[in-house]
Amino acid sequence: MSKLPPALIITAGFDPLRDEGEAYGEKLKSGVSIKVSRYAGMIHGFLSMDGVISKAKDAINEIGAKLSAAFQTSKKKK
Repeated sequence: MSKLPPALIITAGFDPLRDEGEAYGEKLKSGVSIKVSRYAGMIHGFLSMDGVISKAKDAINEIGAKLSAAFQTSKKKK
């Protein structure tokens, strides 16, 4: 796992795949920088509902911030 890049895992409180996603995050913790964010009360696929669900916008903003930080770090290394 130590050769994998940093990761952000987004899970939804009522997603049937939530436990698997969070378990994967636990495994990654042994080797990479990882953040697991659970959005309570949300369902699988909630990210595609950003026009309707405010938590979807929050998750998209979290993803954008993480990507922005990763690109900034990448630029500094060059």
